[in-house]
Amino acid sequence: MTKQVADSTASDRGAPRTVSAWEVWATLIDTSARLFIPSVGGTVAGLWLDLRLDTKPWFTISGVVLGTILAFSLVYLQIKLINKDTAR
Repeated sequence: MTKQVADSTASDRGAPRTVSAWEVWATLIDTSARLFIPSVGGTVAGLWLDLRLDTKPWFTISGVVLGTILAFSLVYLQIKLINKDTAR
């Protein structure tokens, strides 16, 4: 399964580039990890701090918010990089 996309780095600017299914799956997995790891990591770290410091729910809420902000920032940077590569 391949998809044709425009690749401006080709010698004649209109030549399509083949994108393999592996590239698509790798991008999906990378994006999922960028969303999952910071969100869950922030939540777990917040829960751990709340249990240690007896401050429920403040560190948990902070961990969720910071993890979510970090996750979406990482995905934004990934999209920006993909767009930059596609523009070449």
